[in-house]
Amino acid sequence: MPIDLEKFKIAYEKWVEESLPEFRASNEKIFKTYPLIVSDDAPWTPYKGESSEQTFALVTSGGLYLKESQPAFDVESIHGDLSFRELPKSARPEDFGIAHENIRVTPTHFTKVNSRGHPLNSNLLLTHVN
Repeated sequence: MPIDLEKFKIAYEKWVEESLPEFRASNEKIFKTYPLIVSDDAPWTPYKGESSEQTFALVTSGGLYLKESQPAFDVESIHGDLSFRELPKSARPEDFGIAHENIRVTPTHFTKVNSRGHPLNSNLLLTHVN
């Protein structure tokens, strides 16, 4: 079933209009009403081959960037920041900054926290990124 982008655009614009005051107040409940697109026909190709002969990319929405050479992501906009940052293999954990309202950083890992600053069960060792 094809995705009706016009229908999504209308729903999204309505969501932004209704949710903007709560977004500015850092109310996480607005994300429960986000008009998600559900695709019945998303393509999937099973992995084949030897991993040593492949190139892999890690794509994340965690907000990682290089503090000294890349701009931070925009965390103020209700629309988010759709740009990306390349993170070289040579980067060290201390080179990373993170632009994400709900994540706290230490030199060796970042921890996702809820709106009250309490850690959630989500840690990623940055030494594994490189």
